[in-house]
Amino acid sequence: MFHSDKVFPIDLMIKVSSQQRKYTPDCDFCVVANGFPLLLLEVASGFGTLSDEADKRRLLLEAACIVRLGNVLPKKENQEFLIKAIFVDSEFVATEYTLYQRDTDGDDSDGDDFPRSVIAIYCRMTKRLTTGR
Repeated sequence: MFHSDKVFPIDLMIKVSSQQRKYTPDCDFCVVANGFPLLLLEVASGFGTLSDEADKRRLLLEAACIVRLGNVLPKKENQEFLIKAIFVDSEFVATEYTLYQRDTDGDDSDGDDFPRSVIAIYCRMTKRLTTGR
């Protein structure tokens, strides 16, 4: 188990303009198996819709990058990688996302190399998470 006071186990490389930069994701909690994240959890860091949306977008982008990376790493079998991501907003409502990568993105008969899309399926928990006080 990983939590926010530890360094995330993976660094991502992003391209900004013409330069590549290292980006280290910083979700609040995650479950790691064999050094690779399988579940991410992010709790809204501020109050309000704008803060919630920014945190949620960052969580989903990090999860999408991990899915792509998980699918290019060697595996014992021909299986697809998926990751769970859970976001808890400022109203304490949790939304669970399952992210995976499609097998193909369309017709490749013209020789173009289509990148495979990352798909997110979500389930919104409508009951607020409370301490019961």
